[in-house]
Amino acid sequence: MTGKRDFETRLLAGLRTAGVGPGGPLIAAVSGGPDSMALLTGLLSLNSARPEAAPVVVAAHFNHRLRGPESEGDARYVSDFCSDHGIELVMGTGDVNEYRSERGLSMEVAARQLRYDFLAHAAIERNAQGVATGHTLDDQAETVLLHATRGSGLRGIAGMRWRTELARSSGTPLTVVRPLLGMRRTDTEAYCAESGIRPRRDSSNADVSMARNRIRHRVLPELEQINPDASGALARLAEIVTVDLEWLEQEAQEAWDRIATRAPDGSISFDRAGLAATDRAISSRLLMRAHQAVSNPGSTSGDELAAVHVDSTLALLAGRTGAEMSLPGGVHARLDYEALLIARSGTGDEADDCPYPIWTGSAMLRVPGSAQIGETHDLVASEESPPAGSTVRDASVGYLDADATGRDFLVRSRRDGDRFQPLGMEGEKKIQDFFVDERVPREWRDRIPLVEAVGTGRGIAWVAGYRPAHWARVTPGTRTAIRLELLRRSPKTQSS
Repeated sequence: MTGKRDFETRLLAGLRTAGVGPGGPLIAAVSGGPDSMALLTGLLSLNSARPEAAPVVVAAHFNHRLRGPESEGDARYVSDFCSDHGIELVMGTGDVNEYRSERGLSMEVAARQLRYDFLAHAAIERNAQGVATGHTLDDQAETVLLHATRGSGLRGIAGMRWRTELARSSGTPLTVVRPLLGMRRTDTEAYCAESGIRPRRDSSNADVSMARNRIRHRVLPELEQINPDASGALARLAEIVTVDLEWLEQEAQEAWDRIATRAPDGSISFDRAGLAATDRAISSRLLMRAHQAVSNPGSTSGDELAAVHVDSTLALLAGRTGAEMSLPGGVHARLDYEALLIARSGTGDEADDCPYPIWTGSAMLRVPGSAQIGETHDLVASEESPPAGSTVRDASVGYLDADATGRDFLVRSRRDGDRFQPLGMEGEKKIQDFFVDERVPREWRDRIPLVEAVGTGRGIAWVAGYRPAHWARVTPGTRTAIRLELLRRSPKTQSS
């Protein structure tokens, strides 16, 4: 019994490391194999013996329908086990082959996306603390080697973490915890044996045509001839890299706040000089983050931006204005006067990457409220407390002083002779000259909404996406701020 107690003690410590507390339910992802069965049984035992310290466990099984009768047997095994032990079970299934074909994904990625979307919804429906998986130290070693073989950067070498917050392409967030990450596969096998559990065996795990299986059955055994604890050494490497990576990510975030701007259409632009002056270790992370945000917004599973793409994109900075290149995931990079733009690619009419609506005319806007701008956008106005200072620049958002502007606005396209007092200037200048100074592409200029404060006699208060008027700016003495945001309408809304 000493072995079982030790396993459960280490499992409880793993839960704490992963940020899981007592009480609220925890979804256990169960395949029927030794690792997940040890996880499920350990969680059940902890909740029974120490309910004040352990979460309530809910099992979840996803049938990928990839191994025919064997997959069906796994589902029955998990269902029978949960029924015998009084464990709530959530079952799901999906056609991985069909999903893979529709999206052009690898089998592994398609299976993971379907499985994680199922688990995310199960967790949301039960207000769970997260989803626990049975990943062990051996899985971590295999992951590190697999990523290294593919030429991954530090994020790949860092491997899996005890706790990961994922954003799914479906929009449903997912918290994944790995409380067995400090234990070996031999520990889960031994725990199952001592607990009288005969787990299922996935026959596909023996298929060495799959990269991970080849690492498990051939590469790691060879490395263990050099160092018997090769897996442990690789797991320690992941821990060391994680510490370094956290610092680099913090530096990258600070650089992002300084030089990155998100446009209303979701594209990202970097200050050209600022990006060129940024250290390579940071600029590469900025580009990877921008590519992810543009190629697959809200998800962590977009096409990876490899080192060769990063190097080629950074090389654009020394090139001529207008230079561009294609990136994975339907994305392109283009060099403008003072910015590097990362945006969705397109053909024909879809190649129009202007973030502003096609429109002419005008619309009234009363705060709080909104105005439709063309067929594709809305300008939304609200009252807020004055912002303390924003570190993230967002071109689609502007703040004005309500006392200076009033609450009635006319939103319109530009007219001949329009003048404007840009933030930071004492005098006015022609809108045409302002656009030239700001390097606004000629084809964009008639589409940019101008927000005029009605009844003030002072004219344009905000050039959407660029700058407020100096006289309309938020100051330390501002009592109420007006927040303006230019939003692209969803396709469904546009057609209604």
